[in-house]
Amino acid sequence: MINILLITNKGDITTDFVVKQLTKAKVNFYRFNTEDFLTKVSLSFDFYKNEFSLLDLESGENIDLLEIKSVYYRRPLLPNLVNNDLTRGEENFILNEITNYLEGLYKILENAFWISPVFAIRQAESKIYQLQVAKKMGFNISPSLITNNEIIAEKFLENFESIIKPIKTGFIEDKGKEKIIFTTLFKDKSELHRIKFCPTYFQKFINKKADIRVTVIGNKVFAAQILSQEHEETKIDWRKAERLKLIYQKIELPKELSKLCVELTKKLGLNFGAIDFVKDELGNYIFLEINPNGQWAWIERQLDYNLSYEISKLLIDGKN
Repeated sequence: MINILLITNKGDITTDFVVKQLTKAKVNFYRFNTEDFLTKVSLSFDFYKNEFSLLDLESGENIDLLEIKSVYYRRPLLPNLVNNDLTRGEENFILNEITNYLEGLYKILENAFWISPVFAIRQAESKIYQLQVAKKMGFNISPSLITNNEIIAEKFLENFESIIKPIKTGFIEDKGKEKIIFTTLFKDKSELHRIKFCPTYFQKFINKKADIRVTVIGNKVFAAQILSQEHEETKIDWRKAERLKLIYQKIELPKELSKLCVELTKKLGLNFGAIDFVKDELGNYIFLEINPNGQWAWIERQLDYNLSYEISKLLIDGKN
């Protein structure tokens, strides 16, 4: 009987780590790569018989969705439609139907234990909502402004040297080409008038000693210090270090902050959270944001934190 379901895509390396742990533990699980829906997997929701199933068309394995005990929602993708006779409008219609069908799957599984429920993840992805919650909980927040009002932005910039960053994601795909908007220092006030066409996220620039990534899994906290200030390229945004070898270090957070990180994930309805801080020159930890479904395999590789074991244990136990 399958009672653990992993919902992701074939290229998700992070899920590979969990698969390895579950295989090692000799528990039954199924990895549902959602781009295989239609071609290799079928879903059936029979409300007359109250039967809800996932059928692997290659192995013939039929999974009773009502028997699923634990779910890890990671990175689902929509399938590519191979019917060349479809118009663009017909393709969009079918993809919308698939999207809503998968949404129904998540609702059918809502009584299972989730590492983090998909609907909680979506709410927690809002950086605006995160800042509201984190500030109320007592995290140290950097002065922040999100606006498309040039006058209000100008007043903010008179008080603070600022960085700008995306409100949601910096990923852009344009004509088949992909690029990323990183956090950058705002320098050219003559460009400020352009914000009226797009709301812009300003935040006080902080002279930092290091970046901090805190991974919360259940009630456990794993903190990593990233020595981002050793390279000019990564001083503002350490994610630019694609060609650089940054130094990562295991650290212990102050107990109160560690406790607060766990409380934040619970407040957001999550059992996992990747929380970013900066550590300023005085040693203060300043909250930036939480990624409710962030990457963590790189931390396990760099620092030998056994994160995949902790996630797998939650899935096996079916509870936090």
